[in-house]
Amino acid sequence: MNNTAEVPSVAVAGAGFKAVPAAFPFLDLKAQFSSIRQEILDAVTQTLESQHFILGPQVEGLEREVCDLTGCNYSIGCASGSDALILALLALEIGRAAHRGQHWFQA
Repeated sequence: MNNTAEVPSVAVAGAGFKAVPAAFPFLDLKAQFSSIRQEILDAVTQTLESQHFILGPQVEGLEREVCDLTGCNYSIGCASGSDALILALLALEIGRAAHRGQHWFQA
C-alpha cells in the first residue's frame, strides 16, 4: 500500500496561482494500531470495567511514566492540549491582562 499522496502546494504568481505538487508520506494509523491492538483493547476494557474515567490508577501510572521519561518530579495528566497550555500559563502566573482586568481565557 502506498501511503504517499500528491498534494498541491500553492504559490502566488502574479494575478494567479501556480500549483506545485508535493509528495509526502501519510501516517498509517491502521498499521500502528495493528501492532498494539491487544494492548489498546486490554486498556480500554480495564478502564470500562473499573469505571475510573477521571484520575484513578491508570492516570497515576501515566503521570509516573512521564516523570520517569522526562526526569521531572511531577506531571499532570490533562484532558486536552488546551488544558495543558492553560495550566502552564497559570503555573507561570501569566493570565491577567494589565489593562481592564481582563482574563486571557475569557469565554
